[in-house]
Amino acid sequence: DGSREWIEWEDIDLDDQDFTDCGMAFEREQPDAVNTGRVGVGHAKLLDQPSLVAFGAEWFETTRE
Repeated sequence: DGSREWIEWEDIDLDDQDFTDCGMAFEREQPDAVNTGRVGVGHAKLLDQPSLVAFGAEWFETTRE
């Protein structure tokens, strides 16, 4: 009907530090699956995705509380 309605919701307390920790562990434990280089003037990392997904699934299952 085009009328305005006030809507409220609770914000989720999100901590995404686990993703950084998982990525660092992946680079440390599987260095051959990570290639670093430059794209233009920026630094870039190319990760082997199947290896990263398998590692991440196990890492999150055993590490995350």
